[in-house]
Amino acid sequence: MTFAILRTQKLKAGNLHGSSSHVTRSRETPNADPARQHLNSVLIGDDHRPVDLILGRVAEITSERAAAGGKKLRSDAVLSVEYILTASPEHFSGKTQEEIQAWADHSVKFLTSKHGRNIVSAVLHMDEMTPHLHVYHVPESIDSNNRPTLSAKSFYGSRGLLTALQTDYAEHMQSFDPTLKRGMSKSRARHKSIRTWYGEMESLPTIKVPNLKTGLDVATPPRMIKKDSREQWASEQSKSLHERFLERVKTLKARLQKALRAANHWKREFDQEKQRSAAYSELLDDPSQIARWEKDAQDAKAQAAEAVVTAKSASQDASKAISERDYYKVKVQDLEHRVSASERGLKAMCDAVGIKTEDAQEKASSVKKVWERDVKGKYKNVDYKRS
Repeated sequence: MTFAILRTQKLKAGNLHGSSSHVTRSRETPNADPARQHLNSVLIGDDHRPVDLILGRVAEITSERAAAGGKKLRSDAVLSVEYILTASPEHFSGKTQEEIQAWADHSVKFLTSKHGRNIVSAVLHMDEMTPHLHVYHVPESIDSNNRPTLSAKSFYGSRGLLTALQTDYAEHMQSFDPTLKRGMSKSRARHKSIRTWYGEMESLPTIKVPNLKTGLDVATPPRMIKKDSREQWASEQSKSLHERFLERVKTLKARLQKALRAANHWKREFDQEKQRSAAYSELLDDPSQIARWEKDAQDAKAQAAEAVVTAKSASQDASKAISERDYYKVKVQDLEHRVSASERGLKAMCDAVGIKTEDAQEKASSVKKVWERDVKGKYKNVDYKRS
């Protein structure tokens, strides 16, 4: 029985480039055979890097969201979900390149029918032990305000959604090949990454291999075998045992070479990271540098406190100036009312003693001009800052 296999992995900005470089083989891949790399093929995305296709689609969604009045996407949003589609290794045994390509096309069709244009890249790898697909999905969704957004939770946010995804994929592949079955539901089996597997291999105890020069002889057979054929039987069995053992050693040697290549790869990664961090280590090891950083931090804190005090003082001065302005404004209005009352009183007195209206108006005008010159002008030019 062979199984249809589907796995998913959420990708954020931090691990997007690493996944893309693995798929395009732009960095060393210890478990891949360079002699078979030409058999790899791109089904969706032409020859563009997956990371470029993903970021391009995310930019389109961001633009559409901004046009609809939405906020910026979260900086830690899931930008893509990587599918890895494959089958049990024995399923591909004896298959031609055309048959494997047909399997890949049918697998990708399952995802494009679900996600449409948000499947931005699909790559078939033939240079590893088992053929498999890397497919990238940009999880576009619609938020509560009917605006485009990114939401991996809408597609993969619960055990029920993931279980249904496994079931749907298995049913889809059975229409292509009835021998492909769904894996066991609620199984406790868990996938191990290449890095984890190599780590476990390195932690295994050393196996002592017998010295081949001593030979592995088979004891003489029982007397039930004729005497003239007993030695020949023992020789044939010894030879067969030697051949099987040598074949096993050859296989183990090949696996060991792969493990060594992987170890060398991660050692180079470690050395590069160590070199990049060396400058920071030197700074942290220098007590005087740390003391300078602490002093700069204290100075900055003191300057900030001083700026707060200055701002409070300026606010108080502004409030005082506004109060003085309002005080003089009321004072001027009061004087205006008094002048008006004086004009009305003067007119009434003139009417009482029989003075002509024109003379009263001239007198009132003369009083008003004096007030404007001596009184109102004084308050008009005041500095609004009382001593």
